[in-house]
Amino acid sequence: MKFACFLGITLIFGATAAEPRFQLRSLIQNDGTLLHMRLDTETGKTWRLERVLKNRIEISLQGKLAARELERTRIDVKSLESFTLAEVLQTLNGILVETGNDNLPRLVFSIPVKNPDIDQAKAKEQLVPPARPFGEDPQIIELVAPPPLLPGFPRGAIPGNPWAPGRQIDPLTGRPLFRPAVPPQPLWQPPRRKEDVTLFRIRNWGQPMRDTSVKQVLAHVLNCADSPLRCVVDEKTVYFAPESSVITLGRTFSQPQYAEQWVEIGEDNPNPPE
Repeated sequence: MKFACFLGITLIFGATAAEPRFQLRSLIQNDGTLLHMRLDTETGKTWRLERVLKNRIEISLQGKLAARELERTRIDVKSLESFTLAEVLQTLNGILVETGNDNLPRLVFSIPVKNPDIDQAKAKEQLVPPARPFGEDPQIIELVAPPPLLPGFPRGAIPGNPWAPGRQIDPLTGRPLFRPAVPPQPLWQPPRRKEDVTLFRIRNWGQPMRDTSVKQVLAHVLNCADSPLRCVVDEKTVYFAPESSVITLGRTFSQPQYAEQWVEIGEDNPNPPE
């Protein structure tokens, strides 16, 4: 009877401590992005989480007429291999003007929004001044010609360190002020995000495009860019922007939308685990 009870307790704890069949792992890639993986511990199969952008070319409510013109108008474009995005947009805008179709929108690059710099001279009401218990701001007094601390050391040097900078004295406490140590730069830094139109380049353009709709040309530009891009067709403008950017359209905005699916590593067909 005791042995049966002991066996039952062992089975209970064994079932509780058993590892789950599927395990999730997140790895940092060379470009700083995360790679999410799922492992089947029984079969050894592995899946990666793939995000697919659904609105690489988005059409706003006011841009439906312009999108129809982009699809109807056909143009010839030479190979734009190694062009910057600025050169591509300039070239395509010139071709669109030559068509004589005034209903075609203009192609521009939408600069991602950044936090505006605060002008401290005009934003004093936004800044909380530090407490001044002694009236005026504390001033740093430089010891221009202090007596030498040890023979052989330059004036103003800290004993024991001949390369140390001159000392500064806090007038409130009378103690030396020490400069905080500058932290060393990390060995690895994430790549700089491309936010300038001149930083994007066209790769693997292929042959010149003959009698091709403007919409197909724009899709080809997005596919050949060396960094992810997307565009939004508005009433009079087609906005190009980095894939993750939010584009403001009057009172509305456009943001990237993704569809996620598990794709088995080593196979092209999605095969989400159950």
